[in-house]
Amino acid sequence: MDKYDILNLLNKESTKTYTLSNVIKDDYFDKYSIEVSGYGIYEDNINLTKPFNCRYCLIIELLQNKSGNILTTLLMNPSKTYPSNGDNKSRFDQTIRNLIILGYKMGYSQIVVLNSFVTILGNGNKAVEYYKNSYQNSQPDRLNKKFISAVLKNKECQDLLAACGDKVHKNLYNYYIDLIKGNNISPWCYAYTKNQRPRHLSLQSAENRKAFNSFLSHFKKIPLKIS
Repeated sequence: MDKYDILNLLNKESTKTYTLSNVIKDDYFDKYSIEVSGYGIYEDNINLTKPFNCRYCLIIELLQNKSGNILTTLLMNPSKTYPSNGDNKSRFDQTIRNLIILGYKMGYSQIVVLNSFVTILGNGNKAVEYYKNSYQNSQPDRLNKKFISAVLKNKECQDLLAACGDKVHKNLYNYYIDLIKGNNISPWCYAYTKNQRPRHLSLQSAENRKAFNSFLSHFKKIPLKIS
């Protein structure tokens, strides 16, 4: 799906006009010989690192893969993935790096990254607290839900990997499960947590690393439980 078509889906739901960020590159992938470009849709494209900036979508293009297949992902919340900004180099955060490796090895040409909530916070526990105390039913929350609904209605974006982990608030998680069911999508995950949630793509825990590496050895998609 063209990145500008995805951008237009957001703008149709918003009173504000959003634009794509400058291209995001990362020399981390040189050692893997993976050619990748990314584009973010941020609340503020100028002051990217300001506190509580939002990112509604990250569009990743895997330039060597020519399948035309799109992997749509639902993660928890954005972390520190930015184009070059002042003295800061362009980079993908480690969770997105892991996702790119997965998508590349599975032959996808594009990855569309959605988030359960859109505030940029690298610390998961702080993100959860911010969601509870400030984010619920805010303007970004409402817009993000409308945007995700619009994306999932598009037939090109219905190969959906859920990887939001255990920390997403129960009500919000159930909201997205209902949205998925309403669009007759068959989502999948790479592994489950002990709480029967789709595992996050952060590999800081030994359990996640083991499950992720196992998935990369066989690429067996595990159907997400949505009943």
